[in-house]
This record gives sequence, structure tokens and C-alpha cells, in this order.
Amino acid sequence: MAIVTAASRRRRAVVVAALAMSLSAACSGDAGTGTEETPGATGSTSSPSPGAQTVAAGPCANAYMPVVRGASWTYELSEPAGTVYTDTVTAVEDLGFTITTDFDRLTKRTDWACTAQGLTALTYGSGPAASLSVGGLQASFETTDVNGVTLPADLSAGDRWRQTFQLSGRLDVGGERTRVAGSVDYVLHARGDEKVDVPAGTFDALAVDTDITLDLVPASGGLGIPLTLELHGVQWFARDVGLVRSETDGDFFGGSISSVAELTAYDVGA
Repeated sequence: MAIVTAASRRRRAVVVAALAMSLSAACSGDAGTGTEETPGATGSTSSPSPGAQTVAAGPCANAYMPVVRGASWTYELSEPAGTVYTDTVTAVEDLGFTITTDFDRLTKRTDWACTAQGLTALTYGSGPAASLSVGGLQASFETTDVNGVTLPADLSAGDRWRQTFQLSGRLDVGGERTRVAGSVDYVLHARGDEKVDVPAGTFDALAVDTDITLDLVPASGGLGIPLTLELHGVQWFARDVGLVRSETDGDFFGGSISSVAELTAYDVGA
């Protein structure tokens, strides 16, 4: 039987707090915070491949996420305070596109697939590995499988859907390293239009409730896991603009986590 010490409880609290921050950021477009630029990543792409487009057509066209090569959205996060990042569509193909996310000293990339069901982010966070560095914790996750859609086609009030990412990675807290596997499950419900004020303007936006469940199981080590973390979020999408605001809240160990992302500037080529 495993003995849970005060030190292991403290490490577990750090893990939960950091993962909560990671999930909060994921709702607003990115699952990682860090201090180093991803090797070889830049804020631009190479020359488009044959068949590349400028404006999405067919299954990549979505009223609540303009897929236009060069379109960009800049957000400011409340936690960590003052964090600013920009999402840019850097490639558009017939059945997919790429969004590059630029922080101050961190650049990552997410590939998306387009189907008749909607738009699907192919990795949790930005890029093949979602990384995190917070308060002595280092974490890295790779997406091993993805199911469901991120943003349905023909989205309207009352729609319900979900997306699940299967993850594999490691946690390193105070020099103690643990391999983990698990999942992040998003259950979403479009509840209706609301007026939203953000630095980029005032928008009539579709509010989407999001329930997030993270389950992690250790392959080895003793960080006081497995652990389950549940959060609730709301995202607001404006037609022909995209995501304009996102907020996430959750409780753990008698405390709480809260994060807000607001659109400060955008250019969708209109």
C-alpha cells in the first residue's frame, strides 16, 4: 500500500495547479507556457505546397473560425498575468490547415483536419508536444490519439459535441520524474448568443460551455497520482471573427484556479 506523505501531497498540489493552468490555456488556444523557443520554429511558413489555398473552401470553411492564410488573433491571458500570444493561420490546404502560436519566447504549431463534421485540432495544445514549466514543475505531453471535433460545421445554439485527446508524457517535480499516460476530455454545449466586450471590440458571440476532465495514471514513480482534474469553461465565438473570449474555473485542494483570455487585436483579411 502506498504511503502518502505531506511532501507527496505538496507535490501533488503543484502538479494539479500546473495542469489546471495548462488546461485553462488550452481552452483559449494553447496548452503550453515556457521560456524557450521551440527549435526551428518561426512565426512564418515555407512556400505553400501545391494545392495550397489562401482562403479555405469546402470542409475547412467555418463561420466561427475564419481559415484564411495570414489571419491572426492576439489574446491576453489573466494567468499568468500579462501573458500575450498570437495565433496565425500559416498554411491552408484542401483538407487541413496550420495555426502557429507565438508567445514572447515560445513558438508552437498545431495542425488541423477538416471533415464534413467540422474542424479538428490534431494535437492537445500546440505542436506534437505540449510543454509546461511552472513553479519547479516540468511537464511534456504527446498526443497519441484524438477523437471528435474541436469546432463543428454549421454550429448553432443547442448543439452538443465532445473531443478527447489520449496523452503520453512525463512530469518532473523537484527532480522526481514520473512517466504518465491519460486523457483530456472536452464536453461542449453551444448555449446561445451573448454580447461580449473585449479590448478588440464588442461582439455578438455564441457562448459555448465546456466541461474538461483530465485523467492521468503513472507508469512509474510516486507523485501521489493517479489524479483527476475537472474544470468548467466558457468560450465565446463571433461569426466571421473567431474566438473572442475564453474563461476557465476549477477547484482543487480547497483552492481555485481561474483564467481568462481576451481578444485584443485580430485580422481575418476582411
